[in-house]
Amino acid sequence: MTVNGTTITNNAGGYDDGLNGDNGSLITMGGFDDPYSGLLPRYGDDHERYNLKPQISLGDTAITITTSNTTRDNNIFLATFWVSGATVHGTPEPASSLVLMGLGLLGVAGQRFAGRRSRR
Repeated sequence: MTVNGTTITNNAGGYDDGLNGDNGSLITMGGFDDPYSGLLPRYGDDHERYNLKPQISLGDTAITITTSNTTRDNNIFLATFWVSGATVHGTPEPASSLVLMGLGLLGVAGQRFAGRRSRR
């Protein structure tokens, strides 16, 4: 799994949430109370819970997360993200745009009124 081009782990999953070899043991998910897995954890140390903050820079507007299935026998069916922080919303629409829209509507109304008068 990579985040914004940085490899986070090469071995997410595994039998760490079940007994080795048991049917269904490879269905695994990091829990809220699991410790964060370090960068490039060893096989038994990957808890499927990652802190992505070091891979995100101030001003980023997107996060790209890429996964691969080199063994072609795994599925990712759930990914959850907990995000907190402040955001800056766009500036409000300038009043001049609203005035221009109003003038445009008045122009259309004037055209319709003029068209009705010329038919009489």
